[in-house]
Amino acid sequence: QPQSQSLCTGNEACFSAAVENDASGTVSYQWQRQAAGSNTWENLVDAGGFNGSLSENLCIEDVTGLDGQCFRLLARTETCDPIMSAFACLEVEAPVDITDQPEDATRCAGQGANFSVDIDTDEPASVSYRWQMSDDQQNFVDLFDDGALGIDGSGTPNLSLANVAGLNGRKFRVKISTQSCASIFSQPAELVAEGPLFVEIHPAGATVCPDSGYVFHAAIANDGTGDLNLQWQMSDDDGDTWANVPENPNGNFSGVNNSELVIQQTAGLN
Repeated sequence: QPQSQSLCTGNEACFSAAVENDASGTVSYQWQRQAAGSNTWENLVDAGGFNGSLSENLCIEDVTGLDGQCFRLLARTETCDPIMSAFACLEVEAPVDITDQPEDATRCAGQGANFSVDIDTDEPASVSYRWQMSDDQQNFVDLFDDGALGIDGSGTPNLSLANVAGLNGRKFRVKISTQSCASIFSQPAELVAEGPLFVEIHPAGATVCPDSGYVFHAAIANDGTGDLNLQWQMSDDDGDTWANVPENPNGNFSGVNNSELVIQQTAGLN
């Protein structure tokens, strides 16, 4: 009996059936087609990419546009009633086209990150996804959902990472497959994980004379990537609200964007 097939557009399909004749008489053959959603069978002819319509073997040069169509063989002799084979159907998928690629992301350690992809296809397709990660820009390994590692959506169009700490420089891509067409890969997207930041040295308070100056010093450590941007701030309500220290108002402050804040005169700052 002919067998149903799942193929990608552009491929050839062939159906075969074997008929036995235990007596005399010449057997004639006629392949028939039923369109998707139709209850009517029509005889095929050798035209439009169909070959072997009057033999035991029917071949179709290109299955594009034939998704859901079914085929059967009708056989008869001159005097005997015709018999029909079981029918076999085509499932035709089109290659997937990526319309939106995943984008690079920059996050701070402790934050999450998401990567996503959008696709389009001209034929119905059963699409599967598998996100992959590389730490050397060349070799990618499959990812799987893991609550402990904070990985979710590894088999969907949207990958979610709960915490990017330790993933700086990793690249992520998705493998997209259908049942019949060749798999494709998205462009890789790079993750930049900055920080985390730590205060190694906190500024120390002091009691000074009003007409003297003072220097506050702090040290910040960055365990990841990213350029440090420093800004000293000042509060006059015991730390309830804070405002940026302005650079060099009347020459009293300097180094407001450095690790050391220099105050020339402390008068009025108690």
